[in-house]
Amino acid sequence: MPAPLFAANVAFVIKELKYNDGRIQVEIFDKAETFPDSENRLKGCLNQVELKDNRARVECELEPGKYAAAIFHDRNNNGDLDKNFMGIPKEGYGFSNNARGTFGTPDFEEAVFSVENDDIEMIIRLQY
Repeated sequence: MPAPLFAANVAFVIKELKYNDGRIQVEIFDKAETFPDSENRLKGCLNQVELKDNRARVECELEPGKYAAAIFHDRNNNGDLDKNFMGIPKEGYGFSNNARGTFGTPDFEEAVFSVENDDIEMIIRLQY
C-alpha cells in the first residue's frame, strides 16, 4: 500500500483539568461500530508534555477522513478509563465536538470531525 500523500496534525487542547497528575489519552475511531471501544480504536495518542496549570495538549497525526475521538484523564496511568461499580467513570472524560450522550456515550455522528490537509485544533472540556 502506498504511503499517504497528506496528513494533518490534530491537536486536542484540554482546559480546566481538575488535577495535574496522570496523563491525557485520546482514542481515535473511524467507524461508528467501534466507537468508543478502546480495544477497537484506530489510533491512540498521549500527551507528550507533563500536565501543568490544569491544561494539556495532545497531538495526533491523521490522514484525511472522518473521525471521532474519546478523551480521558488517566490519573493512575493504567491505560483505562476507571469506572465505579455502577459503570460511572471515576476519571474525567470527553469526546470530540464536546459531544455528550443523554445516558452514556454520544453517537459517533455527534462526535465526528473531518480532517482535510490542514492542521486542526479542538478545545475539549472533560466531565468529572
